[in-house]
Amino acid sequence: MARIGLGIGEAGNYPAAVKTVAEWFPRKERGLATGLFNAGTSIGVVVAVLLVPWILNHYGWHEVFWITGALGFVWLIFWLLFYEIPAKQSRLTAEELDYIRSGQESETDEPSRKRSVNWFKLFTYPQTWAYITGKGLIDPIYWFFLFWLPSYFSSTFNLDLKKPSLELMLIYTATTIGSIGGGICRPG
Repeated sequence: MARIGLGIGEAGNYPAAVKTVAEWFPRKERGLATGLFNAGTSIGVVVAVLLVPWILNHYGWHEVFWITGALGFVWLIFWLLFYEIPAKQSRLTAEELDYIRSGQESETDEPSRKRSVNWFKLFTYPQTWAYITGKGLIDPIYWFFLFWLPSYFSSTFNLDLKKPSLELMLIYTATTIGSIGGGICRPG
């Protein structure tokens, strides 16, 4: 039930992040920006590998869920206080706003949200199949690393999850570097 709740709660996260990147970055910088927010998941795991054992040793496993969950709400508070679309953001200078808009769709371009999409026709595009294939090949590995690797290391290699793990931090740091590197290599 908790996994279902998490899935429902985080389902909008990725589309919202992509929309934010599209609003805040010129087209030529979107690859790197997307790589950075993708890296956030792995950075979060590295922080969790340090934080969770400390909480577990000082409080207990119930508190691990309460404290880490509360940190998500702290992030939400900052988001609600400080986020605004660029046109409404008072902390931007005119030059910064012009730079952001320099790579955006112009008023004469038809925004993608106004286009009618024939969902069945999407399957006739090679890009759709490339995306489906990529997700089908990468996501099982990524989610294994993200959720099951600590448990696997614990059961197979007797890794003590009550202590920070250099092995796990190295793996998740590598995924962070790969995510950012992929964004640098794939501009826009």
